[in-house]
Amino acid sequence: DPPHRMDAIFEFERSHMRLHTLIAQCSDCPALVEAIERSRVLINNWLLNLAADLDPLPARWHRDLVRDVCDGDMLTADAAMRRHVTYR
Repeated sequence: DPPHRMDAIFEFERSHMRLHTLIAQCSDCPALVEAIERSRVLINNWLLNLAADLDPLPARWHRDLVRDVCDGDMLTADAAMRRHVTYR
């Protein structure tokens, strides 16, 4: 991979981890934050994406997730998060 592609992948994954950590922190559920940190699921996904040479998800994927989580409807947020975590 060209160096600029690896830099872009690194920046995407770093931002991805920050986004999901922030969502967990905003849930006011310390157990969720701890589970994400302990499981290293985001880091494992990062390594899987690199090993399988998968392209990052389109920007709309996370934009739509944030919209659905922040719109105030718990059922919409729940469905969006479930869709998101079962995708890959």
